[in-house]
Amino acid sequence: MGTTHRPSCVKTARPGHRKSGSGLSLVLTLVIVAMLAVILTVFARLTMSERRVSSSYATLTKAEMAADAGLADVSNLLLELFTEFPDSATFWDPKMGGTNAPDAPATPGTVFTYRDLPANEAHVGSNGAPSIFMRPLISGATTAPAASYESSLTLAQTAEANSVNINHSRFSSDENGWVGKFPGAAVPQEIRVPWVEILESPGQTKSATNPPVARYAYWVEDESFKLNINQ
Repeated sequence: MGTTHRPSCVKTARPGHRKSGSGLSLVLTLVIVAMLAVILTVFARLTMSERRVSSSYATLTKAEMAADAGLADVSNLLLELFTEFPDSATFWDPKMGGTNAPDAPATPGTVFTYRDLPANEAHVGSNGAPSIFMRPLISGATTAPAASYESSLTLAQTAEANSVNINHSRFSSDENGWVGKFPGAAVPQEIRVPWVEILESPGQTKSATNPPVARYAYWVEDESFKLNINQ
């Protein structure tokens, strides 16, 4: 008897077929990774932009709150002084601080002057003269008797880190400054006044756990002592 052999079908892979499939997978993987990297980069940039915008708004809000605090401070000061001492007077002191030293320039400004008596009341004392007090209308100042006014004014001689020149240039090409040039001055005079710090917990002592969160400074000019331009 003879044996019948059926031909078997053998499927052979074409040369290079498996290699081309692996290469395509690698390319697709690289494309996906690159797309993910681009998406993550864009997302990170958007996040950073949002954080900058939020930080800018927070800084602007703090600045506005500090300005409001400074305005309220000086408004309350003037209201209290003029209410308690209605017969007071103001004068212009061109040398607050009592010095013209280059490292401690004198700060010009308005000084509120009053006596320690109610309005229109005669002084009752042996010398017949009331005590006179002076209060510079700038931030960081304190009230001092007239006799020791000059020696007590060291506030205009503070370090630059604790004070600000409020007559600085408003922009790069500005030649007048925020306040302006004084009569006869070629350039704007420096008007340096101390900062007043706002602590994180107002009313408590400044410390590492209670740091300043904002600060303000003010300088009041009284127009009443100036000569009327019509004269």
